[in-house]
Amino acid sequence: MKQLVSVIIPCYNVSSYIHEGLTSIINQSYKNIEIICFDDCSTDNTLEIINTFKDKDSRIKSHKNVTNLGLIATLNLLVIKCSSDIIIRMDPDDLSDKERIQKLVDAYEETKCLVISSNYRLINEYGENIKYKGLDLLNSKYGIKFTAAFNSPIPHAPALIHKSVLGKFKYGKSFKAAEDYDLWVRLLEDGFEDFHILKEELYSYRIITTSESHTLKREQVNNHYLIAKRYVNKHLSLNLNMINIKISKKILSKDEFTNLSLLDIGVLEVLDIKKTFFNKFKLSKYEMKEINTYTSEYILFLFLTVSRNNNFINKIIILKKILIFSLLNHELFFNKNLYRWVSKRIL
Repeated sequence: MKQLVSVIIPCYNVSSYIHEGLTSIINQSYKNIEIICFDDCSTDNTLEIINTFKDKDSRIKSHKNVTNLGLIATLNLLVIKCSSDIIIRMDPDDLSDKERIQKLVDAYEETKCLVISSNYRLINEYGENIKYKGLDLLNSKYGIKFTAAFNSPIPHAPALIHKSVLGKFKYGKSFKAAEDYDLWVRLLEDGFEDFHILKEELYSYRIITTSESHTLKREQVNNHYLIAKRYVNKHLSLNLNMINIKISKKILSKDEFTNLSLLDIGVLEVLDIKKTFFNKFKLSKYEMKEINTYTSEYILFLFLTVSRNNNFINKIIILKKILIFSLLNHELFFNKNLYRWVSKRIL
């Protein structure tokens, strides 16, 4: 018999979407699951909908916080309630492909990795696909470590996480709305390397304005900046202000965006991080190629972000900067992977 898998779903005021989310889990091809829902004192009828599903499917377990504790505390309570060591995340307003759990479990059994995630797609509140304009995921060991200098390296909601990991590294309360990024960085800083990311899109993130990450956007990006700065300066022994993060997350003032010297600093930071990373670790050719591609994507993203927040004259200056930079760094800017990324994300 297939081993039991625990699916954990933190819930708060998601009555408009939880029917779809729960249905996508109930209809999984992998059947030996327990579905643990924790309602964080919703003010709508989220809990009533969960209990309706529970009455029809014995695999569903329903709990409710006595007081509103927030996402981080609720996630830690969900982990305690799990009967299985294999825990799969799910947000109630998102959707899982029918084969998602089966493919995650197959990857877990094959690789023995304790954290396994997958690629994903974006949908809007109506379930329609949204064009993804972010950076590519890196899958290699050192690619994941490098990504962590700029972004959360592992898609969190799509992930399978072994209970032993979440037992030792609980979700921290210090970085609200960025608890996943903080978790991955703490794992990396502890020497953890048991990550694996499937290239298939097995999960659909729903982008809605009422989600916690959207509502707390300012706090999220500020915490993201603090985590990235801590990781780079501690893990790579650098002393950078991480202006590149402030640019990419748009936490500069209007005047700071027009100060193009900050753009130069941000780009130089990225190159310094890559150089230090290449010198510190013994990388395979695949990893070097993967990291070079990510670096070129990220730097171009910085140029474009500053350009969108500037006047016409500065846009022309930035275009010249891009041309000069591409000529001086042809190994980064003249590659087909970057062109593919531009065509899919920018155009």
